[in-house]
Amino acid sequence: MVKIKKCWRPFAVWISMFCLGIAGCTLGSQNPVGLTAETKATLSPTTAFYIQTAAVSPTKTLLPTLTFTPSPVPIVLPAVTMSPQEAENALRELLRTNGDCTGKCFAGIRPDDMTAQEAIDQMARWGMLTMDEGKDGSTFISTLYLDPRRKHVDADITLTLRKEAIDAISFYIPRREGGEFLGADVWRANREAWRAFQFDELLKAYGIPSFVGFMLETRHLEGRSIGYTLIIQYEQMNLEIGIGALANSNGKDVFLCPSKDPHNLGVEINPKPPLRERQQTSPITWQALTGTNLEEFYRIFIGGTSPDGCFTTTFEKIIALDPYFR
Repeated sequence: MVKIKKCWRPFAVWISMFCLGIAGCTLGSQNPVGLTAETKATLSPTTAFYIQTAAVSPTKTLLPTLTFTPSPVPIVLPAVTMSPQEAENALRELLRTNGDCTGKCFAGIRPDDMTAQEAIDQMARWGMLTMDEGKDGSTFISTLYLDPRRKHVDADITLTLRKEAIDAISFYIPRREGGEFLGADVWRANREAWRAFQFDELLKAYGIPSFVGFMLETRHLEGRSIGYTLIIQYEQMNLEIGIGALANSNGKDVFLCPSKDPHNLGVEINPKPPLRERQQTSPITWQALTGTNLEEFYRIFIGGTSPDGCFTTTFEKIIALDPYFR
């Protein structure tokens, strides 16, 4: 039967909570993250994390569901008969290619050019689908969902539908209940395996942003003293990338390397609240913090001026731009 779950709502407030409300610690390993399609897994001595798909046994079939309302067009969750290995391979493909997306596209889904059913069929390539009905009449279709109570890296795509239209697409890696960051060494170890979701590759796929903003706060986790949220917006595509991360500091200077700092990652198309409202959660813009334009931001982080995709600022500069900084 179709698995129904209460999925997370699109991340209206995730960008401000990504790192500033954290209570966890940095997790990491020098070994590439293992992928598993088993419904239960434990950490091995040589593998720090699993990314786990909600795979379906080869002997079971999910029956199509025709329960989407109030759309006049029935929505069908495709039957999925993926073996654990097939589910793992599909997840590897997603992390490596992002469905070969550029422009307003995610996981091969182009919301302006696809019907809801076409988008759902595309999502079914990445694993079993789940559905949840919202109180406002919206419907959430998700895949790659993991039980957050277990210590695994989570990856989740959610498609939001309103009537027969695609309303929004959101993605998280990792999505952890405890607010923990995925370690810098894990991102490095999986540089090729997760190529499409490395920071520089996302910028290459979507281009020069229209807005880049920061929110920073002092934190003391794993020897790092600054937590920051970085949002990158593309207003023409109505798309946002968000990173919650931990930076290093020597007490005077702050060193930010979003491409390799321990971090979370989220991507959303057609977010709510809208992009302009979400900018209010980022009191410091890239231009004000660095004195350079967004073309320079793009150039730095795709390897043009800094091989590590890093830049330096000071506590004095941060306090001058955000008097509420603590």
